[in-house]
Amino acid sequence: MAIAGYESRDAYLEANTDNITDMASVYLMVQAIAEKEGIKVSEDDMTKYFREFYNTDDYSYLENVYGKPYLKLNVLMDKVLGHIISNCAVEEAPAERAPAEEAGE
Repeated sequence: MAIAGYESRDAYLEANTDNITDMASVYLMVQAIAEKEGIKVSEDDMTKYFREFYNTDDYSYLENVYGKPYLKLNVLMDKVLGHIISNCAVEEAPAERAPAEEAGE
């Protein structure tokens, strides 16, 4: 059985292990930040998200295809990233020193 152009499920997983691991790490970080900051996803958040990004109030088709937990995870990611952006402090990096300055010349 071919999966997404791979000979087997195992071939697909082997070829995508790094990507799958990276995404799992991102989801765990998002979950940890959400828990620490008390960020939750409500039905209103879901409606607002799909209205803004998909121009629809009816996301039932996507819910049937992907499942509500996955959709909520995407909304949670958006809320957490928004929280990070709103609460981060951006500092200017110090100017890079020329190699001669670093060598004490």
